[in-house]
Amino acid sequence: MRLEEAKKSNNESILVAADIVPNSAKKGDWVLLMKERDGKSHFLVTDNDEIQSFKSIDDAVKALQHIGYRRAKLFF
Repeated sequence: MRLEEAKKSNNESILVAADIVPNSAKKGDWVLLMKERDGKSHFLVTDNDEIQSFKSIDDAVKALQHIGYRRAKLFF
């Protein structure tokens, strides 16, 4: 799910949870996993449909704040 799609889905209360998880493909990077009310999960992706990877947890949190989240689970 792209950033603007995630923002719209969050505003419409379709998305209900977000997780910050380690990127298994890039050690030290983080990815966002967002969950819908009906149980579907989506990674935040770039405009090229590649999973968005963040160099720091702070950068991942800033993206979640832009989407509209006020809390998320951190897995490490």
